[in-house]
Amino acid sequence: MKKVLKKIINVSAVSFLSFTLAGSVVPFSASAYDSRDINRDGVVNILDVVSFNKYLSGQNYTASLASLDVDGNSIIDYADSMCIMAGVSELDYYSQIEGLSKKFKARTVNSTINKTVSSPQKYTRCICKTKKTDTYTLQAGSAVSTMATDNSKIHGIIGIDNRTQDYLGGIVNLRRSENDRNLGTGFIVGDHVIATSAHCVYEQSTSTWVEHKIRLYNNDGTPSNTILDPVEVHIPNNYFNRSGVNEYDYALIVVKEDLKNYYHFNLGMPYNVYNNTNFLYYNIYTTGFSGEIPGGTPNSNPAKMYTGEGKIVKTNLTTDCFYHSADCTYGNSGGPVYIKNKYTTGSTEEQLNTVVSFCSRMHLSDDPSKDAPYNFGPTMIPVMLRFYLSNDYVLQTIDSFS
Repeated sequence: MKKVLKKIINVSAVSFLSFTLAGSVVPFSASAYDSRDINRDGVVNILDVVSFNKYLSGQNYTASLASLDVDGNSIIDYADSMCIMAGVSELDYYSQIEGLSKKFKARTVNSTINKTVSSPQKYTRCICKTKKTDTYTLQAGSAVSTMATDNSKIHGIIGIDNRTQDYLGGIVNLRRSENDRNLGTGFIVGDHVIATSAHCVYEQSTSTWVEHKIRLYNNDGTPSNTILDPVEVHIPNNYFNRSGVNEYDYALIVVKEDLKNYYHFNLGMPYNVYNNTNFLYYNIYTTGFSGEIPGGTPNSNPAKMYTGEGKIVKTNLTTDCFYHSADCTYGNSGGPVYIKNKYTTGSTEEQLNTVVSFCSRMHLSDDPSKDAPYNFGPTMIPVMLRFYLSNDYVLQTIDSFS
């Protein structure tokens, strides 16, 4: 479903033929493991790549996030898979996240494969043409909290507005069908799947599904003339029962058109964010189609794309949300909150835009004494990877297109 996951599978298959089950042999100990040894059998080989990729696509939930953080940067993403692959191929590897000069590598860890507590998560699917809905359940791998939030006011600029116009591939603009007004932002995560916020596609105040269209943007970030109609929209059931924007404010849109030639964002899971001092230095980015652009000017149609940059923000709140200071305003909703992770394998260098959250809720006031200076959205957790990347109910719909 996802270009990056296809790439992982292809690399794994080639490596399997080249290396069979050979790999880097590491000393086996009850207390010390090579972090690339995902299945903890004392050998780093192709089986570890296969095991990790199942976690990354949401197909397996039995390991803790700490057990999956191969290069130790507190983000589980495609770069970790390449770190294992480098170990199998006996190549040097390191990753570096923008905002911090430190380089991360595979390391020795003193942990076994810790188990997580699984719980089911219910979702509702809406067929856009008929508005018929049904409900299904996916197996979750991370507990979610129950704290509600207030979305009565929105502003979203923290201090000086430092957003800049951007041209980033994989971003789409959601627009209302009846008047072509800017509705929000989405980003491509699969050949037929677009991620966005639930409040962009479902109106809680009227209990209605929002009629919308999707404008594609080219891989160079310029607007395309291609306008898509959604086939299906899926959101968590818990979103119906919560006031305002919260940790369940995420959704997916299925389209009939094949998006394989467009940039696909990587999804990654941050963990231990506020206890890892490295994370405080990471640059956090938000990109989308703000209703109001720097200077207080309304955005145009086709909408211009803007990117804000900030850092994570520590709070006393205990929700499954990701708090940051990157600027975003109306129209950014549903857009990606991401880090830029550059990794090097041997002599090959690549950069990932790894999504760790969504632009969902913005702080309320310019006056810091009245409101905390942060924006936030749901943190990417294991069940969300399953929802976006390995969702059988989405795959059934996609199969019907052929």
